[in-house]
Amino acid sequence: MARVQQVVADIAPHDSVERYTNLGVDVVKGYAKLVDPWTVEIQLNDGGMQTLTARTIVIATGARPFVPPLPGIEETGYVTSDTLWTKFAELEEAPKKLVVLGGGPIGSELAQSFARLGSNVTQIEMSDRIMGREDLEVSTFAHQSLTESGVNILTSHQAMRCEMRDGKKNTLSSNTMKQKSISSMMSFFVPLVVAHALKVMV
Repeated sequence: MARVQQVVADIAPHDSVERYTNLGVDVVKGYAKLVDPWTVEIQLNDGGMQTLTARTIVIATGARPFVPPLPGIEETGYVTSDTLWTKFAELEEAPKKLVVLGGGPIGSELAQSFARLGSNVTQIEMSDRIMGREDLEVSTFAHQSLTESGVNILTSHQAMRCEMRDGKKNTLSSNTMKQKSISSMMSFFVPLVVAHALKVMV
């Protein structure tokens, strides 16, 4: 995992405020709201207020993980797409087994990444296919690619609860046909996405 941490550290400066400032972008930190179709009002992090106007405003809200209210998830523990790199920095190697909840882009990326790092990965998705917002051809290709990388994908499955059994973490999932229990030696990823504080580019 040390190599992964080094790659993450090497990439970080390319997505920093300093990089964009050096490229000539005015970066304003704060919480923004649209006052009208051409005006953005920003409550600055330092307590001040700033107003920007433009003919075109792009709203790029970003995302943050959603932790589903599964019975037992707090007791068994989990990591999210925001916390996993910090948590896994403590490990010498990738976890032997893990469960990824969610079949969107982030969940699929994490599932494939850790499968390629040697983990036994099971990905649980409620809908009938992963990458459900993409065209069917893209979703099918992604499913095939992840399967070839060693990911066990369970579509049309819903995670029901998490529990400790014989010292191991288990996720109980079900579909219309049967229930399945999946053991995991590591915390659960929960990379489901919801919108967070508004970021506005003008």
